[in-house]
Amino acid sequence: MQFKKEDLFTIPNILTYVRFLCLPIYIAFMCVCFNAEDPIKRSTWLIVSFLVFIFAEVTDIIDGKVARKYNMVTDIGKVMDPVADKLMQCFGILMVAIVKTKWVQNVWFIWVFVGVLIAKEIFMGVQSKYFMRASKRQVEQMANKVGKAGAAVNFAGIILTFLLGLDNVFGWFSVPQVVLDVIYYTTMVVLLGACVLQIYAATQYTVKYAKQLKALRESGILDTLDRYGNPLPQDENKEETK
Repeated sequence: MQFKKEDLFTIPNILTYVRFLCLPIYIAFMCVCFNAEDPIKRSTWLIVSFLVFIFAEVTDIIDGKVARKYNMVTDIGKVMDPVADKLMQCFGILMVAIVKTKWVQNVWFIWVFVGVLIAKEIFMGVQSKYFMRASKRQVEQMANKVGKAGAAVNFAGIILTFLLGLDNVFGWFSVPQVVLDVIYYTTMVVLLGACVLQIYAATQYTVKYAKQLKALRESGILDTLDRYGNPLPQDENKEETK
């Protein structure tokens, strides 16, 4: 990977910076929502927080499309974009879980999802670093269909979680019980389904990249590269293979 100064201010990377900026703003708004006793103020801050979250997710979609369409994919973006995305999703659902636990009863499944999501992201981060180092940067984790499907389900689950307990969180208008029940059970099914997808995706990534690393070691290619993945000089290469 090469971090170039001219890549710092490409449009996709600027959008990623915006997403990083959205994170503390979102957390601050959700904290205000958590402490608001007045239903109108509470619902207002929840809506504002929701809009910040949606805006951040939209920038994630746009920066990827722009980077690919206009050939603006950079090594800086490859590092920062997934970090910004994961932080926004993890803190997004964590803050919703904290707020909803205060105002809505029996939302244990949100915390199951929070635990699985955060554990999976930590595991994937550690695993990614291991495979990059062990393979001398020849194995690089890339999103696959299962990972993308999991991200989409995560997003849907987080959106549904915002709607939980409309009668308690908003408080100033009546919501039919059947609507509340449909939202509740739909959210439960989606979040628990997302947990299964997260575990499956992590397992699939592990198996796939472990096979790639094994194949590289057996091929002997790693003996011709330095720790950064660059070809060794001919004389050093000979020493390595002796």
